[in-house]
This record gives sequence, structure tokens and C-alpha cells, in this order.
Amino acid sequence: MFSLLYNLQNQLLHVYSVDINYYNIFLNIFFLTIIMIILIIFFWDNIYKISKNKSKCNQILNIIRQNEIIEKPYIYSVIIINNDVINATYKNYILKIIYDFKNMKTSYEFGNDNGKENDIFNNDTIKGNNPEDAKKSFNNRKKPEYQMNYFDLRTMKNEKIDGINIKVLNSTKYKYVNVDENNDKVKNNSTSSSLLLFTKKYSENGNYNQSIIDDIIFSKNNREKLKI
Repeated sequence: MFSLLYNLQNQLLHVYSVDINYYNIFLNIFFLTIIMIILIIFFWDNIYKISKNKSKCNQILNIIRQNEIIEKPYIYSVIIINNDVINATYKNYILKIIYDFKNMKTSYEFGNDNGKENDIFNNDTIKGNNPEDAKKSFNNRKKPEYQMNYFDLRTMKNEKIDGINIKVLNSTKYKYVNVDENNDKVKNNSTSSSLLLFTKKYSENGNYNQSIIDDIIFSKNNREKLKI
């Protein structure tokens, strides 16, 4: 690169010493400008990559540290509750999704709230208040507007829960909450908050960025190597 710049400089000196050729001067200046632009882009690209790698490394280390101080590391549970119900509790949820990164599996279960107030489920899905009846009906409901995406850690791909009106479930009427195995709310950290956001966004868009999933898996598999 520097030899190229040196040659260009010699050419410019030659032009000035022999004859004034404005076309050659312009051409040399043009190429010199292009080279400077390429160098600047290369410099900032390296800076960006270094910053990105450092940020990613910090995130992985944070995931490891956060899982060292929780009762059941690498297991996260997210429930969805109705914000509009005055006596709504974390025990009375609509749906619970459990990410078990230790055993690499994702499971879900229905709660006692059948969502009748806001037609969460297909109108023909729920008859009465028995969630078990609702659960059996969901398997027969495959309308696109009544499908919820979730990420399956076993297959490492998108799976669907049929029979759920995802547009309504992701409205302001409902809330996603991180809980423990007893459905008690847990204090959020950066990892659980990111996973909760992922759960909500992914439920409606199966192409949503799954980097938080990959980061948790990587931190679990490499936690001994990366411990400081």
C-alpha cells in the first residue's frame, strides 16, 4: 500500500518537473483520493470489529456470572398474564414457556387463564374453563392468524403453538414476565430481559434475531474455559 502511494507521488513530481498535464494531475489526485477513502474505510471497519468482539465477549461473561448466582442456572421460564384482570397473579397465567438450556429442550404449558375476555384463542377452541379441553383443541387449529412461534432448543428451529391469536396476546393487554419454577416473579438481569424480549418478538416473527439463544448456549458450553 505504501509503495503504491510512493509511486503515485513520484508520478506527480514527474508531471510537475516535465510538463503541466492537467489530465494526469487530475487522474493522480483521483486515484490518491480513492486510496485514502479505502484506507479510512478499512480503519473504521477494524475498529468496529474490535468493539463488536469486545462487546460480545462481555455479554458472554455476563451470562456466565449471572447464572452462577441463580438457584437453577441456565433454566428460564416466561409466563404471559392478562394485565386487564384486577386480581391477575403470576399463578394465573395464560401460557408458560420454559427454556432448559442444561438439557437443551423447550417446553410450554397452559395455565388457568383461558383468555376468553379478549378472544385469545380460536372462538371454537374453548368451551368452558377447562384448560385441558383447550389444550386438546389447539392441536387442530392451524390457521396462520392463530399460531404462535417459539424456539425449540431440541431441534434448534422454529416450532408453532396452534390456536393462539398472537396479535392480541402481544398487545398491551398482556404482559410477559420472568418467573421461577414456582411461578414467582424473579428479578430481571440483562440475560433474562433479553430472553423475555426475544420470546415476545419471536412469537410473532419466526425470523427474529436469535443471538441471545446462541449466546446462552455458547456461555453454557464454555463457562469453565471463560471463567476469570
